[in-house]
Amino acid sequence: MNMRVVAAGQDEYWLTAVQEATAEWAGDTHILKCPGELLKCISNLPEPDADTVLLVDASAEGDMEQVVAALRARGWRYVIVVAADPNAKEATAVLRRNLGYDYWEKTYDEDKIHDRVKACFEEITAEKKSRRRKPSSFE
Repeated sequence: MNMRVVAAGQDEYWLTAVQEATAEWAGDTHILKCPGELLKCISNLPEPDADTVLLVDASAEGDMEQVVAALRARGWRYVIVVAADPNAKEATAVLRRNLGYDYWEKTYDEDKIHDRVKACFEEITAEKKSRRRKPSSFE
């Protein structure tokens, strides 16, 4: 499976860290710098596909629930909210409503980004394999 990463947000340094952390092994990492509100910016994202993980920087965004709901409505299945100051209430709301795939604390450390994205890819791959596996009457 050839997974890829798309990252969106205002923080140019974080976007660069994501690109550097994933460039060699995650295919063509697409970066979208959003100078304003994410809701206005998401229309500039590429079309989603089943093998894409979208990292969204929650910095300076007021209502991430609304942003993630809009992304899910557009077809983005694997949306991961990344926040510098994680808000447990917001994370719970996003995840409980089954809007986001995950909620991470923001880091600029390329090794940490690499490890998180790689673990996410492995989890998604395992999930897809288990869905494809048809239960047998002999199990």
